[in-house]
Formats: sequence, C-alpha cells, structure tokens
Amino acid sequence: MNTLYITDLDGTLLEDDQTLSTDTIKMINRLIEEGVMITYATARSYLTASKVTQPLHFKLPVIVQNGTFIDTPEGEEVIGHYLDTSILDTLKDEDVSPIVYSKDKEIHFSYLKDSTNKGIHYFLDTHLNDPRKNPVENYQALYQEGIYYVLLIDEYDKLLPLYNKLKEDYHVILDQDLYSHEWWLEIMNKEASKATAIETLKRKMQCDEVIVFGDGKNDLEMFEKAEHSVAVSNADDCLKEHADEIIYKSVAEYIWRKEHMIYPALIEDLETVYRYICILENKEIDKDYFKQAYLKGLEDENTFYFLHEHGFISMHITNYLHHDHPTGEVVELVVDPEYRSQKIGEQLLNYIEELGEELGLEEICLCTSTYRKQAHKFYERHGYIMNHYNYIKKLNCFFE
Repeated sequence: MNTLYITDLDGTLLEDDQTLSTDTIKMINRLIEEGVMITYATARSYLTASKVTQPLHFKLPVIVQNGTFIDTPEGEEVIGHYLDTSILDTLKDEDVSPIVYSKDKEIHFSYLKDSTNKGIHYFLDTHLNDPRKNPVENYQALYQEGIYYVLLIDEYDKLLPLYNKLKEDYHVILDQDLYSHEWWLEIMNKEASKATAIETLKRKMQCDEVIVFGDGKNDLEMFEKAEHSVAVSNADDCLKEHADEIIYKSVAEYIWRKEHMIYPALIEDLETVYRYICILENKEIDKDYFKQAYLKGLEDENTFYFLHEHGFISMHITNYLHHDHPTGEVVELVVDPEYRSQKIGEQLLNYIEELGEELGLEEICLCTSTYRKQAHKFYERHGYIMNHYNYIKKLNCFFE
C-alpha cells in the first residue's frame, strides 16, 4: 500500500525543548532515503518550521501555517490561501491588537508598536531576531498586500465571542499555545486547513492512504480526513478521543516499525523480548535480573536489540585490545518456533551484518552451544567459521 505519513511538529515530532532527538533524525532520514513518503503539517510558518527541521532531508511538499500554504521543501510556494483586507475592517472596532502576517515580495508580520497586550509582548520576546517583524504606528498601517494570517492573543473570554462571530466566514482556531499557555485565535482563509492540505497532497502523491500524527486540537480536522490518525501520548484529551491509535513511542519509531519487518526494541517491548529469551534458553529466566539487564542494555550505546514480528536478535560492540577495530558480538538470536524455516533468522542476521558495516566493525562473532547442531549449520551457511574454542567455568557463589 502506498502510504503518506504527515506529522505535526510541536508536541509531536519535536521534543519538549523544540528540538529533534538524534534517533528521530537518523530514522526519519533513513526512511526518506528508502523512499518512504514523509512530510509535516504545522501551525508554524515555513521560516520557523525550517529552522527546527533543518537536520531532516524532506523531499515532499510541506504544509505550513495550519494549511494556509503548501511549500516545497526549499520554501517555494506551491499553493497559498490569502485573506481579504476586510478581516481588518471586521476587527477594527473590537478591543484587540492583531498580529497580521502578509506575503508580498517578502513575508512580514505587522503589529501595533504601542500595544500593551502582554501576550503580544511574550510573542515578540520569542521572535527577538526575527527579520519579519514590522511594528507599525497605527491600525491603518496594518493593511498590507497579501495578508494570509491574522493572530489574536488575549483572554479566552474575549476571544470566544470573536471565534463564534468569524467561524462561518473564515477558518478559525481557538486554542492555548503549547509553550506560553496564552490563548490564541488564529484566522485564515476558509479554504486554508491541514485537512484540505493533506487531501491535496494525497492526490498529488497518488497515495492509497494517509497516516497523520498530532497532539493538539488544531490537528482534529486532519484526523477526521486521514485514513488512520495517531495521537501521541501527551496529546489533548479531545484529540485522543478522535484518534484511531494512541502511541507511547516516537513518531519516527512508529513509522519505522510500520515500514520495516525489523525494528529497535524499546522499553515497552520488555515482555516480548523476555518471552523470546525464555524460548531461546528453553527455561524461565529470572525475571528481575532480566529486567535489570534489559533496561541497562537499552541505555548502553554499544548494545543493540532488534525485534522482528516473529524473532529477536541482540548485538554488543566490544573494543578488544588485540583487534584493530571494534567487534560486534551476536549475543542472542531466536525465532518463534511456529515460524522457523521462513528465513526470519537469516533476515535478522543480515540486518545485524549491514548495521555492523555501517558502524565500521571489523567482524561479527557469536557463540552457540555445542548441542545446537542445526544452529551450527545455519551459521556456517552464512559464512561464519569456527576458529575459537569457548571455555566456560561456573562459579560456586550461586550454588553453595
């Protein structure tokens, strides 16, 4: 199935500090390289969105300003929805201080220089070096060419009547800002919405389905339009109620698992991995020790756990003094007994070998018990040779 993934940024793809995690950058870029269709839909402008997404190598058009624009990854306008200046006539007699975004030769946001609105002052403090700032002396100067977005920041009780007044003629969003917790009323062209934009991209990309990710009320419209909607764990309760799925992992991890048969094991996979290890050893492993070891391994940058729908493999990287480069050791490899002879073990082993090459490892080594005759043949078929003896001596401390 040809799937298009569209994610919100703030509170969804981004961390709490408005950055991208290292794992997200690696996985999203790898997925894009593999041809997976991924893009974003955000309330941010292209300028502010591109700053936080700079490490990601998007190839598809992006949705910005809550669907007001669809831009190329380089910021060229593909589709734009603009506002008539009559919106300023409507707001003129209201006790509000609009921030007016316009796009002519350049993008500006204009605001009354002498405004005492504390929400606007907080907004400006977060845009100290923004070249788009355009303070004006009077309300008339807010009338600009190419107005596409008007933002009101004020008390909820003041903005709610305006929301009800404008919602028939404009696309309006009344919500609390994720970072300042101020109430924002966003006003856009009636045709401007994330929902409309994702439908446009779906047609353009000739996709069979769209899977969307979000956290806020402004994502509700695209949740209703997409074939599958995913709310992150920190999402607004209202959005969770309308989501097809709620995830407790990163967006990047979710997409990776959808697109790959093999994926990194996480903390929530503990029970699954425990089951596989018990199958491998044909006994019930001490659960408390397993949990301690598993969690420690997750934190260790030299330990790797990977799951297949029907199998598990782990590798640990060791820097031996007698080697010229790091060595990877396959510590556990197990396939569900019901799914053996389906080349799942081969897929897992090939995956680790490819990873080893990427990491610049000198070799992959492994140990297997002498009685596992089938395993010996399996490894030999895949180029592994027996050139070491592995000696073990049990210590008495656990048997006294």
